[in-house]
Amino acid sequence: MKNLQFITIISSVLIAVILVLVTPTISAQPGRMFFGSQQPQLSVTDNKLDVIWDYYNPDDSMYLVTSSDGGSSFSEKIHLNKNSTWDMGIGNTVINDNNVYHVWTQLSEGTQIFFVKSHDYGLTFTEPMIITGNQNTLQHAEIDKFFASGNNIYVVWSINRFLSNQPVGTLFLSKSTDGGISFAEPIVLSEKDIAWSDLQTAITGNKIYFMWQSPISQECVQDNCNAQIHIRSMENNSLGEIYYPIVVHNTEPLKISASGDNVYLTGVTYVTDSLSHVVNGVRVNYVNVTAPQWISFTKSVDGGITFDKIVNLSGTRHHCTLGSSGGVCEIAGVYSYPVGKNIYTIWSASNYTANASNAFFISSTDNGNTFGNVIQLNPYGLDNVICTFADPCVNIQASSISPDAVFLVWNAGKANMNGDHVIFAKSIDAGKSFDYNDISNVTKITSQPVLSLGSGVIYVAGTRSGFPEGNHEFLTTSTDDGNTFSNGVDLDVKNEVSIPEFPFTIPILLVGITSILGFYRMKSSFRI
Repeated sequence: MKNLQFITIISSVLIAVILVLVTPTISAQPGRMFFGSQQPQLSVTDNKLDVIWDYYNPDDSMYLVTSSDGGSSFSEKIHLNKNSTWDMGIGNTVINDNNVYHVWTQLSEGTQIFFVKSHDYGLTFTEPMIITGNQNTLQHAEIDKFFASGNNIYVVWSINRFLSNQPVGTLFLSKSTDGGISFAEPIVLSEKDIAWSDLQTAITGNKIYFMWQSPISQECVQDNCNAQIHIRSMENNSLGEIYYPIVVHNTEPLKISASGDNVYLTGVTYVTDSLSHVVNGVRVNYVNVTAPQWISFTKSVDGGITFDKIVNLSGTRHHCTLGSSGGVCEIAGVYSYPVGKNIYTIWSASNYTANASNAFFISSTDNGNTFGNVIQLNPYGLDNVICTFADPCVNIQASSISPDAVFLVWNAGKANMNGDHVIFAKSIDAGKSFDYNDISNVTKITSQPVLSLGSGVIYVAGTRSGFPEGNHEFLTTSTDDGNTFSNGVDLDVKNEVSIPEFPFTIPILLVGITSILGFYRMKSSFRI
């Protein structure tokens, strides 16, 4: 009996050691806010649904699940970056129909950019193709944008260097029009050796707008700088000229959005001079406006060649004011979403005094000529908007079929507290009023929600914490315009626990247990 007890104790200790080794340590990792799943991305075409997300445990993995019946059933989870040398991440991986496209650079290969593709949702990939570059150079390429539209694949990349102690660079465009079978010779997209920043793109129909900005002077002081906007469009894969339509004063990076030839720029401006403003739908003039940080908006009706005068959307109420002891508020996450003649604009303002971030919404129904009232998004007293991995903080979608129906989703909580609520809001009057619904309990989603519209279905994906191995990703659907949502489906349910260290420890320990058992059986057989 004593021998049996001793064997049981030894076995229990060894099993406990095994569990410690195979269970990942939940701790803060460099560059990661969470352990487990995070940063979900949704792609919807009719009833086809793709969900891709990053999984950190403790190395980065990317997973993909698909559905061809509107989320009623899902495929097996696909591990996309099984080949760790590909440096696969959210920003340089594109899901397009059944195809998965991926690009990356390797520092050891100079300026070479590699491309692979899969036609079976990432189960198998082609051999890597070199899009561009020369490995016998000290200059290195950086991938700045990667996206696909139909059978067209676009890679915007840059070569940057220091010139007279100033950072400068040149933007290039590599494109494929045959689904990645071949790529054309790179096109110089920007001016050569300029201090460019904040490259953005906007796709509308068969037209793509590229926008970047640069300081008027290399000696520009950070807080007192005029920035020049550069816009270049490409229609039917034919690249146009570079336009310099506007100079902005003391602005945060502008966001570009477009609908046909209408182009909209939205941002945050620091200025106190006399400007034209739009307040509660009325265009008026202010002198020495009391809002040093306000939402700036301007529009073009000729494809970005010329723009109207910049106007203030936030007025003198929903803005940020600098206090005598420094900043007490900061605006971020500004974005305009056009659909038909309607423009929906959202932003958030970090209120450092209250330790909270407030979200705001304003809309126009006449292509941005006038705007309605500013609405603060704070239902149920949840006035803190959580913006982890979210830009903008509030996810927005509207249908071209019913442009007056607009849907929002965001992560919210109370000031001084972490947010664990996901709020869904809908409007059927072009954003004049909203109905709100806290969908956290039924959907199981408590953070990082993303929203997409399908054929009669609303999809929301997001993250939930509290699992031993880290966060899980969930998906929920609504088939009644957001009045109710389905129970959340755990997309991580088939995850296998990885062994981050000591991969040969388990076999050794199992052999040890077997040896101990054998030894004591042998010992007992010699007893008289």
